[in-house]
Amino acid sequence: MEPEEGFQRNAFTVAANILTAIGFALLLTGAYALRGRPVTWREGLLWGLGGFVAFTAAPGLGLPPELPGMPVAELAARQTWWIATAAATAMGLCLLALRPAIWTAVLGLGLIALPHLIGAPLAPESHSEIPAALSHRFVVVVTLTSLLFWACSASPPASRSCASRAGKHRHSIMSEVGATLHSTMVAGFGKQSPRPADISLYP
Repeated sequence: MEPEEGFQRNAFTVAANILTAIGFALLLTGAYALRGRPVTWREGLLWGLGGFVAFTAAPGLGLPPELPGMPVAELAARQTWWIATAAATAMGLCLLALRPAIWTAVLGLGLIALPHLIGAPLAPESHSEIPAALSHRFVVVVTLTSLLFWACSASPPASRSCASRAGKHRHSIMSEVGATLHSTMVAGFGKQSPRPADISLYP
């Protein structure tokens, strides 16, 4: 069932972002527990940078964040490539960071590069009413917000308050971009269309 316009749609958007943040935080917590010793804020920032590279930067090279209405490849193919890229990048970074040896470095770099050598699913050639400037701004804002989220979530002393601010900042940005996109669609089509408030940061 699709959420109704207004409060329900915005509430679903906030809930989805919060659950996503909790999931990533649990991944970091598990990684910290496996290390078996306390993590300093400097080490936390490095872990956060690794999470950003694995879950945002690397998949974004082939599948950048997309606004509703843009031509995209088939959903299953995009999700498969995104998951494979995130997993391969995470494993490659772990090999580079935790097992300092020549063979692990070569294997780690190979894992990181492999999904991009295969290539992301291509979107079909079609015209889009979405302005290029708006799409570019959306990609930049999503990427910077994700970097802020990972840096705050992974640094133990400041994780709670900073991650909360990042989550609020993310939602305000999504609302702003959604409103701008809505205005563009109304101007382009000359009629009222649903406001895409439930923009997701991941495919």
